Amino acid sequence: MTDITHSLRRLFSRVHMFNSHIGPHVLCTLVLGLWGAFFLVLPQTSQSKQAPPATVIELGEEYELNNKLFFHTPDGTYLSGMMLRKKGLNTPTPTILQFTIYARPHDRDLQTLKDIVDHGYIGVIAYSRGKYLSEDAIKPYETDGADARTVIDWISKQPWSDGQVGMMGGSYNGFTQWAASKQLHPALKTIIPVVANRPGMGLPMENNVFINPNYQWAFYVGNNRLLDNKTNDDRQRFRNMQFNWWYSGRPYREIDQVDGTPNPWLQTWLQHPSYDRYWQDMAPYGKEFAQIRIPVLTIDGYYNDSQVSSLDYVRQHLQHYPQAEHYLVIGPYGHFGAQRGGEASLNELKIDPVALFDIKALSFAWMDYVLKGKEKPTFLKDRVNYFPIGENQWRHAPSLSAMSDQTMRLYLTPDAKHGQHRLMSTVKNQRNYVKQIVDFADRKISNNDYYPYPIVRKNIDRSNGYIFVSDALAEDVLLNEAV
Repeated sequence: MTDITHSLRRLFSRVHMFNSHIGPHVLCTLVLGLWGAFFLVLPQTSQSKQAPPATVIELGEEYELNNKLFFHTPDGTYLSGMMLRKKGLNTPTPTILQFTIYARPHDRDLQTLKDIVDHGYIGVIAYSRGKYLSEDAIKPYETDGADARTVIDWISKQPWSDGQVGMMGGSYNGFTQWAASKQLHPALKTIIPVVANRPGMGLPMENNVFINPNYQWAFYVGNNRLLDNKTNDDRQRFRNMQFNWWYSGRPYREIDQVDGTPNPWLQTWLQHPSYDRYWQDMAPYGKEFAQIRIPVLTIDGYYNDSQVSSLDYVRQHLQHYPQAEHYLVIGPYGHFGAQRGGEASLNELKIDPVALFDIKALSFAWMDYVLKGKEKPTFLKDRVNYFPIGENQWRHAPSLSAMSDQTMRLYLTPDAKHGQHRLMSTVKNQRNYVKQIVDFADRKISNNDYYPYPIVRKNIDRSNGYIFVSDALAEDVLLNEAV
């Protein structure tokens, strides 16, 4: 039973920012139904006796690559990574670091390093414990913050370093930037987290509900020192697993038994269904944001499925340190599209070309601004820079709340019009309610609408749940849902 006095703000359990221009005579529609469950230390330089010797090789005539770099941690293990710089570079130079669990040392990571060096920096990529040349156990999330700080400390003490480090990267690499900021090293001067993950808030669960879109991710990053692409790409296997588990009615804790392969990391995470100390220790939490007094550039998308994570970092940082120099760029992008500066088409929605931006140019212009004292990128005209869908321009606001100048509150009512319940601006009977009975033993009545595909639909699934419809809007409205 749902008390109709609850506002829409309280009823949205999945919170996203969405910004779109919609014309007059559009109905505001809310669909409520049963969601399917599968919606479901001072580090030492060079080597130790455990580590293979470092080898310097050339990447073309002008580059010097160390692809066997090691970083010793205070607790007695070591990490591995790579460094690229221009040959003959004698002037201490700022360094740009990516810290990642995605070990792609033979192709993609080399290109990342080359991009960094070509923009006038020294490039370092370091990998999570157990990845690449590290012989430790692979531990997603748990030690990345402390380990990233170990790498930053090592960089700051090298003769080629000017003592300044910037971090950049997306998704997991966005998380590691925030994790490194939890206990801020003096050499870390800025971060550019793109669609940043926040463990325990978005994945592997959201709002205390475990979700399966990347169930296989633990195998992908944990099965070997690089990446298990064969397992990760077997989407049919995991799709079958989800449906077989759902129709079996077995407890969620047994889903890996349905798959036939133990998933120990999932079982570990299941021991922490709330955002408890286990998750809080991985990234800044509460008042820890107040000591992050470095410039931050966050990039995100309306359709990024980890947006609840990424924007929580923004809100928490500004809440605990209101004067933070923290800029946000957000537009109609998905998780991967945001990391490329947008995409021409997203889930059958054509994106206005003006919404696409050169993310690489913006990122290095930001690094030049912070690390080299150059002008701030002109693209950043205010703290929040956003592109409304349906408009042909970027907009700018001093804060998330300032993106809107008025609020529309609508209430769920049992009143009906044309066979649909009403969304009303006022409530006549605050003690009234609508009632829905769900038989959880009936595994056929579920919706699987975790991803908005297609974004614009001609029809609404009316097979279960309730539909609430408002009166038509009288004029053009820029709709911004940013709870």
